[in-house]
Amino acid sequence: MEKIIVDKISHSFDGTTMIFSNVSFTFHKGSIVSILGASGSGKTTILQICAEILKQTEGKVQNSFKKSSFVFQESRLLPWQNVIENISLVLKDTLLSKKEIIKKSQEIALLFGLNEEDFKKYPKDLSGGMKQRVSFARALVVEPTLLFLDEPFSGLDIKLKEELYTILLKKVNKGDLGIIFITHDIMESVILSDEVLIIKIGSQGSTITDRHRFNLKYEQRDNEFVYQNMLMLADRFKR
Repeated sequence: MEKIIVDKISHSFDGTTMIFSNVSFTFHKGSIVSILGASGSGKTTILQICAEILKQTEGKVQNSFKKSSFVFQESRLLPWQNVIENISLVLKDTLLSKKEIIKKSQEIALLFGLNEEDFKKYPKDLSGGMKQRVSFARALVVEPTLLFLDEPFSGLDIKLKEELYTILLKKVNKGDLGIIFITHDIMESVILSDEVLIIKIGSQGSTITDRHRFNLKYEQRDNEFVYQNMLMLADRFKR
């Protein structure tokens, strides 16, 4: 099974000030792990190291996932390309024909709630929520087995968040996808995660101070479950 093993990694940008230290966890395909922490705790840096965007200062990361994608907090769309062009950009180096690329891009755009009349719109003509729909569509069109999420739900309204949650959870439940995401939103971590890793800032840099697994299936997590576990995680976060 595809997995990531993060083994005692530490990172420093200047060689002296440790951003985080001794971070370890194992992640398997078909599950969702969230890293919950305050701003400045090094969450994004950990995610970028797992995605091989950055190289850790110490420790090692073993990644056997065949294909991965990344969704950022900002949409990062190319302003001179329309919706379908932005989505299809990541398919240019595949063996698909131009017709197949357009068809695949249109299908994933529709899945993420965009309409045919949106296909030729440019980023300047899209709302923040629509831009993020395009961003998710672009990430999923390559059919990754691992998805990295860098707080992409921040600033979105609750209706859109729920739509995106539903699409992602269906793919995870089918076993097609694994997700590692970072957040400072406790509710979000309870709704989406199989496991929550709490990271806190310390004198020697941030480190994971607590872990919690949820064994209840996503679709069985009612409001009471979410509320009680939010209280539990909030209490652990304060310690």
